[in-house]
Amino acid sequence: MDKRFIHMVPLAVFTALSTIAAGGILGVGIVLSTNIVDFSGLIPYLAVISAVAFCGTLISLLHLGRKERFLRAILGISHSWLSREVWIAGIFTAATVLSFLFSLISDPQLRIIISLIVNTAAAFGVTLTWTIGMVYQLSTRITWKGMVNASSPFLTALLLGLSCTSLILNASGGPGLVFIVLWIVDFGFAVVRSEVFRRLAINHHRMVFARLISLTRWGYSIRIGLSFGIIVFSFISLKWAVVAIIIASIILDRCCFYSAVTDFSPRSEISVLKSERMKKAEL
Repeated sequence: MDKRFIHMVPLAVFTALSTIAAGGILGVGIVLSTNIVDFSGLIPYLAVISAVAFCGTLISLLHLGRKERFLRAILGISHSWLSREVWIAGIFTAATVLSFLFSLISDPQLRIIISLIVNTAAAFGVTLTWTIGMVYQLSTRITWKGMVNASSPFLTALLLGLSCTSLILNASGGPGLVFIVLWIVDFGFAVVRSEVFRRLAINHHRMVFARLISLTRWGYSIRIGLSFGIIVFSFISLKWAVVAIIIASIILDRCCFYSAVTDFSPRSEISVLKSERMKKAEL
């Protein structure tokens, strides 16, 4: 594996674990709202989700960014998606862990409070998945122009949330209409990302991790296969398999995303941005 990619592993792990935790807590929040399942049965789920969210946030601290820009990053919430990602990730992790700690208190009267905390964590978790994608819409030296899709973590988190709901409730039957629509969009985007990467790789774009081109190409192909497997196992009601495949898809998607970076010079990128702004000004 390319040594430079090792430095990005904490970032890939953070975004993958955060997306998984967001989907998991969303599923628990939906179940709590139904008042069908005994609350004590949700404690193991909350324990696992809290551990995943906490580990993701902890591992993100290992990312080798520019330490001197940390203060500016966390203060730029009004205009920076990176700043929003930092703040929302912290609130999401805190709310998720807090919901688990409250669940350990065996008091039925706390169900409403815990449900409120869980659904708050779910709201911040889903928002976090959107900020994860939007961070890379900003112009930087290393860009994902033509590759980035802000909705990828968002869509897979929603799919995982609905799947976890069906798993916890032990629901029978095939997937619902909302799940099918979300899957169609996610599957289409997975195909598009694979095709964009193929074009970048053959059209003389300079890949930052050139040694990973073959692995990334295979990764995108497998990602499409896993996405197809999600809907197949959903129709045959193998809930555990669906959850496992979605989690595998999230992990693989993040790995492929970070390994498919293309390198553009700052001068050429600035020229493109200026040109786009001039076109908007003329409209």
